[in-house]
Amino acid sequence: MDELSASATLVPQVKRAVQSLTIPECQQLVAEALKLETPSEILARCLKLADKRYGDLLG
Repeated sequence: MDELSASATLVPQVKRAVQSLTIPECQQLVAEALKLETPSEILARCLKLADKRYGDLLG
């Protein structure tokens, strides 16, 4: 990812969220995504992780 857009009030929370990711966790997500067949399946998998880890941030 090269850039990310967020409102100024959310920047600290988004920064902490991104910094909390581990390389193995990201590698696992990529491996799982590569096994999926459609963009909607990949999005659903990513949203599942995002909701689990950052539900409060996503509202």
